[in-house]
Amino acid sequence: MVWVAWSIWKARNDYLFNQYPVNPIEVVAKTKREEAEFLAACEVDSAFVETAAGAQSHEPHWVPPLRGKWKFNCDAATDLSRGRGAVAVLLRDEKGHLVDGIAAKIRLATAIQDEASAVRLACAMARALNCANVEIDSDCKNVIQLCVRGGSSVGHL
Repeated sequence: MVWVAWSIWKARNDYLFNQYPVNPIEVVAKTKREEAEFLAACEVDSAFVETAAGAQSHEPHWVPPLRGKWKFNCDAATDLSRGRGAVAVLLRDEKGHLVDGIAAKIRLATAIQDEASAVRLACAMARALNCANVEIDSDCKNVIQLCVRGGSSVGHL
């Protein structure tokens, strides 16, 4: 169910912010591929991921946190022409089970601000839930580099 919700969220954002037409069949197919990649990553400690079609892929995939840790996955979508965006944060345990999550609309000027807001929201969630030993994962390399360069570990912001 988590994969379906996440795929719908991403397709919705592509449609809303990028005017990318949504094909429900493509959304379902992508959901199945991503779920297969996740399950393969949990079972195999390898750089290769076996996809649903049996092909090997070097594409990024979700990696579970170490035992005893929590993992926050952050993402953002930005509509620069309107100065608005949306952020989403998912909290999962070491087995990939969804523990909590949040999505919010925001008003900002740049995509990097949206991505930074998503990471900030994950940090606020970690504090509010009193979670120790967390990993915060973002696909925005610039935000992660800024967090690390600032002298803090991303998981301890």
